[in-house]
Amino acid sequence: MLFIASAPQGFTEPISIVTAANAQALAHNTQLALRGNIIFSLGEDRYLFRDFSGDMVLKIGEDIWEGLNVGQYDRIEVNGECYGPKLEHLPL
Repeated sequence: MLFIASAPQGFTEPISIVTAANAQALAHNTQLALRGNIIFSLGEDRYLFRDFSGDMVLKIGEDIWEGLNVGQYDRIEVNGECYGPKLEHLPL
């Protein structure tokens, strides 16, 4: 499962906050939010995200960061959507 971060523009509907473990079971294109930490960069806009339930890969484009610096100890909330059913089908 890959999570693609997005930047809200205009009015946004409420988004459910879920855990990394729960996000693994959600359907493709499900809008959600995650709270936890980015542990390290995997390269090419991909990051290892961790919360109390486990790890998952986030894809965060350069345009989403908007100059924000985040360290591995910074707890963040990321909004976006699920991409694909399983991580092993995606190139890292």
